[in-house]
Amino acid sequence: MRTTGFTLAVLLGKLQSFRLATPVVALLTRALYDCLKQLPGQVEGYMDFGAEVTLTPAALAECQFWYSRLPTWNGFSLLPVTITRVLYTDASGAGLGGMIHRVLARVMEPAILQIAEYWEPEMDEALKASVVTELVGLSRALVAGRAALAGESVLHRTDNICTYRVVVKGGSQRSARLTRIVRRIFLFCLTHGITLSSQYVGADVIIRSGADALSRVDDRSDCRLNKGVFGRLWYVFGPFHVDRFASANAVQSDPASGRELPYFSLHADSRCTGIDALTADWRGVTNYAFPPVSLVGLVLRLLREQGATALVIVPKWPAQWWWPLLLSMARGPQVELVSLLAEGELFERVREGGPCTPLGGYLHQEGTCWLAVWVPGTAEGRQGFQGLGDNSWVERG
Repeated sequence: MRTTGFTLAVLLGKLQSFRLATPVVALLTRALYDCLKQLPGQVEGYMDFGAEVTLTPAALAECQFWYSRLPTWNGFSLLPVTITRVLYTDASGAGLGGMIHRVLARVMEPAILQIAEYWEPEMDEALKASVVTELVGLSRALVAGRAALAGESVLHRTDNICTYRVVVKGGSQRSARLTRIVRRIFLFCLTHGITLSSQYVGADVIIRSGADALSRVDDRSDCRLNKGVFGRLWYVFGPFHVDRFASANAVQSDPASGRELPYFSLHADSRCTGIDALTADWRGVTNYAFPPVSLVGLVLRLLREQGATALVIVPKWPAQWWWPLLLSMARGPQVELVSLLAEGELFERVREGGPCTPLGGYLHQEGTCWLAVWVPGTAEGRQGFQGLGDNSWVERG
């Protein structure tokens, strides 16, 4: 589509007049401003506004946005809105942390959701810049807490003054990357009906909120079965639809496609399906569960009450109260797995004779055997587990 430079300049001037009420004008006019660079004579210090310019697809998308939104959207309120949620975020070199509080009658209640996520090892060096880290942390915190924040007026609190200014101003004149992140935040909030405002607070406020501690949680103790062993279990008992006890760094994947399974985590993050697996509905799917030792009994009770199906990884521990319940519910052979087939720092401590068990509890003997136990949702169970009795298909070590 082509238009004159004069028409484009008039449009941009009108959009800029909305900037006091709508700071995000800068976010959604950059492609239109880039089109002005097509005008001849710019090198000599002037532009021929009578010349024609071609609107790029990005510029047309910005025009469509303003055309569809301006009749119904009033932008940011000039007066403070009634805050219904408070979101604290913090980011460190390890990851991000967040706390979401509900506000009722102007009283902030205890946190209703904790958010913790860890940076991927391949995250590029630029993320180490504090402003980028904080903005990416805010973006992911919004995604992780979208169920609690959708349709709400959210006050974001940060101890990074630059992050606050970039969010309030709707981007950065110096950094296109920061502007892209803020634009992504804004469009996400728009999609989910979130009215977002920002507030700069001292570091002590963020520390007291708990967000700082969550951003520094060491996740090296996250544990999972060796991927090769999990793949073999997949082809016998799977396919699995959900990993019920995992984190972003310990979730299992479909061995065929390499795609991560939907997973439940201890803390909310931008990729997890949900938190607190014991409050979820496990029915209608085939579940994979490697629960903390202290939760094994509760998992078995849940499976029995819901009639759900799962492959559960448990320690071979006949002295536990849940052991008879496990034997009564299990179908097919119990596949033995040694600790050497698991990955995670706590398993390394086990090999060195340490007292910790993976995922909590007390390890009574080094080399404790772990079992993969099939717990079906019906009394009949699944047939056809031939060839598993001697566990010859499991590689040890």
